[in-house]
Amino acid sequence: MSMQKWLTRGMLGLLLTLGSYAAHAGDSPSDGMLAHKPMVLRQLVIMQHPQALADITLTDDKGLPRKLTDHPGRITILSLWATWCTLCVRDLRHLQQLEAKLDPQQIVIVPLSIDTELALIAPFLQQHQLHFKRMWRDPQQQLGQILPTDVVPATFLLDAQGQLMGFVRGYVDWADDAVAPYLRQLAAHSLKEASHP
Repeated sequence: MSMQKWLTRGMLGLLLTLGSYAAHAGDSPSDGMLAHKPMVLRQLVIMQHPQALADITLTDDKGLPRKLTDHPGRITILSLWATWCTLCVRDLRHLQQLEAKLDPQQIVIVPLSIDTELALIAPFLQQHQLHFKRMWRDPQQQLGQILPTDVVPATFLLDAQGQLMGFVRGYVDWADDAVAPYLRQLAAHSLKEASHP
């Protein structure tokens, strides 16, 4: 087994352990001020203690370098997808609808393609009429060095400091009416925590 696979599996184990810890603690931060998750987000694990991530470099759709810490003071919804993933189309459509409901000064959605063939991405997005304010790429599989990328779609929530605060592996109906209000509350809570460490 390669070192990268070993580390990724170790990270997955850590995520599941942390997720279990969060789940047994009620899936809400320690001060208890955050409302319970809506049923549609039942698979979303919100961690009690955000975890710092190693520094990696991704690229945007213009080929410019991007970091997981590029959106200070805002929640980042980092959504993994690929052109070969049929369920990703549905996930991305719902994220596109969600993006229209969110304040980009509070929460940003960053779809991250893990395709190795970059030429496939733009035609795929055009074919499915998917348009986002941000679109990142990871053809070198950098994210796979620090987080499990063996399941797509998968979504990782980063807090106002770019730390991992939550994750869900698999499809979520992000367009459900209960999602945006919960994420707004989560963002407000994260900003409050960031200003009072």
